[in-house]
Amino acid sequence: MTNITEKVLFIGPDYKNHRGGMGAVLEIYANNMVPFKFIPEFKAGSSIKKIRFFLSSLFAITRVLLVDKKIKIVHFHTASYGSFYRSFAIMLLSKLFGKKVIVHIHGAEFHTFYQKEKMSRPLISFFINKADVVICLSKSWKEFFEKEFRPKKLRILNNVTTSIKTDHKNISNSNKDGIITFLFLGLIGNQKEFLACWT
Repeated sequence: MTNITEKVLFIGPDYKNHRGGMGAVLEIYANNMVPFKFIPEFKAGSSIKKIRFFLSSLFAITRVLLVDKKIKIVHFHTASYGSFYRSFAIMLLSKLFGKKVIVHIHGAEFHTFYQKEKMSRPLISFFINKADVVICLSKSWKEFFEKEFRPKKLRILNNVTTSIKTDHKNISNSNKDGIITFLFLGLIGNQKEFLACWT
């Protein structure tokens, strides 16, 4: 019996030593999916290095789609600006090979990107509308995509989380009442106003 993940090729930024949500999600996928077929399409560096890395990624994706006949779905993680344009090229390549495409959209600025990039709106609409499935991260984003586009299928998938393994006996606790306080840290920025205004 074929493992479902054997049919999926994941595309996204290099998740090793990642910074940000996409890298964190992909790292969790990599740790929990067997096999995890993945090709990175972005790696931090100079502009020249980024271009070279992306071109080599396109070559690698083409080679894998030619050789690995088990792959039926290309599932890529994308956001705005450069990430979008790279993903657009990958989507065209995937469709050329007759693969189903899952577009997993991250990033809190996609609505701003769509509003600002007026010349690119037809490309963005094509990208969203031609994907076999669009995955967004929350109810507010689902409402945005339903309002602005005509996606074939739109699904909400909250970001997965990972657990922290520790021995609770070793947790120091100075409170006599036995209450343990946890601190959660994350980036707070203006781009998150969009989510706040919808909730």
